Amino acid sequence: MPKRQATRKKYRSYCYRFLCYVFRARQLLALFWTDTSIDDESGGKAIAHFSGVLGIHPYKLTLHTAYDYTPYLSALIWVGRLVLLEYALPLRTYGPLSPPLRARAAYPDQESRLLREIRPKYLQLSTFAPLGYLVERLQHGRATAKREEKINQEAQALMFHWWPGVNLHKIKDDLVSYRPGYSFLEESENDLRMTCE
Repeated sequence: MPKRQATRKKYRSYCYRFLCYVFRARQLLALFWTDTSIDDESGGKAIAHFSGVLGIHPYKLTLHTAYDYTPYLSALIWVGRLVLLEYALPLRTYGPLSPPLRARAAYPDQESRLLREIRPKYLQLSTFAPLGYLVERLQHGRATAKREEKINQEAQALMFHWWPGVNLHKIKDDLVSYRPGYSFLEESENDLRMTCE
């Protein structure tokens, strides 16, 4: 789980919201996570679209940074693994599904079923199942987050660890001024004039 408390709260709320929508129909849930159709690329599946929606910041309506987005993917992968575990070894028999799923007591060698039937088909990278796609996105997001962190550290080193305390939304600039030599740095309200004395 992520270390920051606010992220944990968001993490739980998104997981809860996802579970509320999906657990209403067990057959739909099983179809989402076991869809291995190859007629379309992995990004065209319902779970992949849902993961894309999670990448949009709800208030700013922009994309999350890789650092902020990977916890959502981790949560979705965690839920998917639980759903696939219930699909592989159900607590009770699910008759409406086709084919009907037998209860886990009906499988004498449960570990073998998980390792030989479920894992290679749904849980590994480079499978056509949605979980393989999400794991690839998670690895890509983590690599991007590491690169962003390195770039931020290098930028701070270039600025000698000094960042100006300027709020860009409060900068006053006259965009229609044709005066030669005009600069928004000279506006007294901006308080950006630097003097060399």
